[in-house]
Amino acid sequence: MSRWLARYELVRTAAFWLAVSVLALVAAFAFASYYSKPTPGGIASAAALIVVTAAGLAYAWRAGVGGPAD
Repeated sequence: MSRWLARYELVRTAAFWLAVSVLALVAAFAFASYYSKPTPGGIASAAALIVVTAAGLAYAWRAGVGGPAD
């Protein structure tokens, strides 16, 4: 088990799966917005969610995280 975990960069893997789950949430929001009229606050909150997730993903892939690729 420890060799298996050593192969993966846990911070980057966690950031990737967080981004995938946020992408699913935004896709669900877009699907629901197609059938109903979204409010400006709802659109702003979806945009803020994307920005915050992108910042977290960029932070996880910065130099010096300590993964095998660094």
